Amino acid sequence: MTRQTDVLAPGWKPDPEHAGHQRYWDGANWIGQPVPGGTPVAAQAPRAVGPPAGWYPDPSLYGQERYWNGAQWAADVRAVATGAAQNPKSGKATVSMVLGIIGLAILPFSAFTFFAVPSIILGVLAVVFGQQGRSEIARSPGMGGAAQAKAGLITGSIALGLVLILVLLAVVVGVLAAV
Repeated sequence: MTRQTDVLAPGWKPDPEHAGHQRYWDGANWIGQPVPGGTPVAAQAPRAVGPPAGWYPDPSLYGQERYWNGAQWAADVRAVATGAAQNPKSGKATVSMVLGIIGLAILPFSAFTFFAVPSIILGVLAVVFGQQGRSEIARSPGMGGAAQAKAGLITGSIALGLVLILVLLAVVVGVLAAV
């Protein structure tokens, strides 16, 4: 028996492999198990596995929802209702804040050891990541993290300023001790 499946419209058809049975043809493939008899109990297509139709966070736009029709994304987009979804935050902004805080935390040890070098490195990285985070937030409407980016810029700058003051004090003390 020759299959003409490539020209059949979707629907319940006689199963070519099981005499007296029907099976659902989706237009390209046989779906599900054969059903005995003439008319299947549920005369509709098998349900697709996946999320039901509805509004979901848009995979490509922050702060937007797109309608999923059960099979694919529709063109319909809407703004997220207030409080319905939490906006993503810039990872660079958070890293900036953490680096700045660590740079400040190890700064008291720099007067006694070589911790001034890590404080300088952490301060510079905090300022760089803070600026990158602010740029990322400006480019992506709805993205959060502006406060973390600002905190990273401030703490990184303070760490760099205090290291500079400590280094200058060490130089002055060294010069005065040599006199």
